[in-house]
Amino acid sequence: MRSPRIAALVLALVAAIAAPGAPVAALESRYPEAEAFEHTLIDCNRAGGWVLEDGTCDLEDAEARVPKRKPLKVGKTIAALVARPYARRLANAGALSHFLGGSIQQRFGRAGLGDGRVGENIGYAGGRDDVLGGVLRVHLLFQAEWKANGWHWRNLMDKRFTRVGVGVWVKDGRTYMVLDFHS
Repeated sequence: MRSPRIAALVLALVAAIAAPGAPVAALESRYPEAEAFEHTLIDCNRAGGWVLEDGTCDLEDAEARVPKRKPLKVGKTIAALVARPYARRLANAGALSHFLGGSIQQRFGRAGLGDGRVGENIGYAGGRDDVLGGVLRVHLLFQAEWKANGWHWRNLMDKRFTRVGVGVWVKDGRTYMVLDFHS
């Protein structure tokens, strides 16, 4: 029979590891092509373009439609420590929430990236196993907020942001995507 003290210690250790305040380990991408594709879609919008249904970028009459912004740098550390682990967490929970296990500020803080302005876009597309198609569908939803100046669109176009980490995770036919922005 195991000692109750050892069992309690093991339970406390497991709880500490799973707690929202626990530091996170870098998570390698399972979908590097999809994450890179999302960067090209973001670059299209920030160049003043409009992403079309087929994933191409329409720059014709762009200045009349969308203001130009500097491209965002690829935030590899943000992706590995914040966006990708959170996309996995959302997929495993089968949920969409900006506060599953803490706020975005807390997630950046646990990753040692707490200084600066942060923003986050989350979404999922389901029904197919086409990861690139799922990423495109989620991006088109963010872009569709253009006329209403919705928060997802604002984050995509905020000139104060300089980097973005993209996290993509697939579970049960759903493609979950997290964009974590940082200044």
